[in-house]
Amino acid sequence: QAQQARCYETAFARWRRDRSSAAGTMGILYWQLNAIWQGPDWSTLEHDTTPRLAHYAVARVYAPLLLTATGRPPGARAAASPAATNATAG
Repeated sequence: QAQQARCYETAFARWRRDRSSAAGTMGILYWQLNAIWQGPDWSTLEHDTTPRLAHYAVARVYAPLLLTATGRPPGARAAASPAATNATAG
């Protein structure tokens, strides 16, 4: 569960950072939210809706503001990724 949580957190944060880059990632959908019976699987909620570690990691990544740091000095950078951008008609 810890490895799954770290993988989701790392990948989702990267894709969210890339949202305003040339890559243009505009969304993330992960599969599967809940387990339908007891046993090991990729869901983030147990069959009885108890959250697994990955569920908390996904919640952190989907927070309204995500602060991340990438790289190592001297090329390190920090990024603040808002959950949504405000579009205005002109």
